[in-house]
Amino acid sequence: KFERITADITIDFSHGFGGGCSIAWFNPKNDVMDDLRDYFRDEFLKGIVQQPGVVGAILAENNLEVVNKGRQAQGIEIPENETPSWIIIVEAQDSVMASRSISSLPKYGLPKFFLVGSEIETSNYNLIFGNNR
Repeated sequence: KFERITADITIDFSHGFGGGCSIAWFNPKNDVMDDLRDYFRDEFLKGIVQQPGVVGAILAENNLEVVNKGRQAQGIEIPENETPSWIIIVEAQDSVMASRSISSLPKYGLPKFFLVGSEIETSNYNLIFGNNR
């Protein structure tokens, strides 16, 4: 299943074009979001982009205000107490290298259940903007 989201890039360590991406998609609880965001910015994503072959990493946060306007316009019920999806995208020379970086999440103190990883053979730019037609 493919789900489009309207996201804000809240942490951006992208600095090149790679050959593949890996994604971790999760929904953090509201009470840990600020600390988790700080951790990703100051430690985790900063460390990921220093690994050989990795050309970038971002954190994208689903913008529920925008999403809910679309839901209202379509007559779709807005879920109660919904927390925004967060997506980490790591871009590397190839998707396997990117996936290895994502799999280091538990090593950094995050539980493995956060991971819903995928290897994608496209660049971050094409993945985000869908410009590979």
